[in-house]
Amino acid sequence: MQMVDRNNQPGDRQHRIAATVCLLLAAWCAPVPADQPLLDCVMNHDPQLPVQATRYVLPPEWQSLWQQALEGPEEDLRREAAEAIARAHRLGSSGLDTFPDALRGALTASKNPAVRLTIATALIELDVSDAAAELAAMVDAGGDRESLVIESALARWRYAPYREAWLKRLAAPQETSRRRLLLAIDAVRVVGDTGAESSLRTLALERTQPADIRLAAAEALAILHTGELIDDARWLAADASQRGIVDRLVAVRILGTDQSEPVRQLLVELAVDPQSAVAVAALQKLLVVDPLLVQPLARQLLGRPEAELRQLAARALFERPTVEHVVTLARLLDDSHFDVRVAARQHLYVLAEQRELHDAVVAHVGEALRAPGWRGQEQAARLAGELDLKPE
Repeated sequence: MQMVDRNNQPGDRQHRIAATVCLLLAAWCAPVPADQPLLDCVMNHDPQLPVQATRYVLPPEWQSLWQQALEGPEEDLRREAAEAIARAHRLGSSGLDTFPDALRGALTASKNPAVRLTIATALIELDVSDAAAELAAMVDAGGDRESLVIESALARWRYAPYREAWLKRLAAPQETSRRRLLLAIDAVRVVGDTGAESSLRTLALERTQPADIRLAAAEALAILHTGELIDDARWLAADASQRGIVDRLVAVRILGTDQSEPVRQLLVELAVDPQSAVAVAALQKLLVVDPLLVQPLARQLLGRPEAELRQLAARALFERPTVEHVVTLARLLDDSHFDVRVAARQHLYVLAEQRELHDAVVAHVGEALRAPGWRGQEQAARLAGELDLKPE
């Protein structure tokens, strides 16, 4: 397949030489699939040495020793056996289904809190949901350490008796630690407890709450809510000041997967927010809802200094491509940020497979090769190699 040089004039010899050199350099680049956003050229790699996969084989007598240690009186041996069982499970060892009863017995016999927590970790690793009651009792008698290790497992196991404890924390956040409050928010989200909706809404909207609490509550509320949240989101988004950054982030989160027209309009407004964190969050949702909503904003977004915004704008152009979008993506081959350049090249590679866009991609690859920017020449050379284009 030929790459047409539309400016093939006698005085353009230097550009043709540069293009040829770039194509030769492209041959040195390791072939990487176009949808793989990795460093894709040899010069960008720290030499990669192949690492052989490790296969772990445990001697069968070890399991009998672990059994004896769990049933014995020494706390340190119980702890070491529990740690070994959990690690063996993570490494893919089989035959560990004989240990749950021994671990539960060791949990009852042990008095040392650190040893009990290690045994609890092993029970969770083995997914022993029958031990939920014993583990919940540890949370009640312990502190934040026990909560951090155990509560996510109780939520995953849908342990109903602990539902009231989570709802109580959410209703009285001032009486619990931040860690336990975050765990309760995550637990009701995992369980799908709609009874927490009112408390989550209060936490999300309350400006005196820490940002991480508000954002976690907003995310859970977006999943569990049964009513409309657009009015709350508008109220939060109304503060366009620096002080209102968290409010606007919460507004984006509580909208969840709602795709109604009012939600779309609000997300479009937030997608050009001066704070990049807010704009990125809104853009990511808009790209799921409809990339066409982002395209009118592309020119403004591509002029922003934040690379992630330019990359999301490029993705919006790629999702609904036209010849004009090919031109814009080709300009991004010379972007100052590496990830944006690579994303533009990968988008163009895919678009070149479309018959109506192929010629436009080829033409602008040639223009990028002749342009003075070395970044654009590098990406264009790589793209020309991937498309098997050759200069005349």
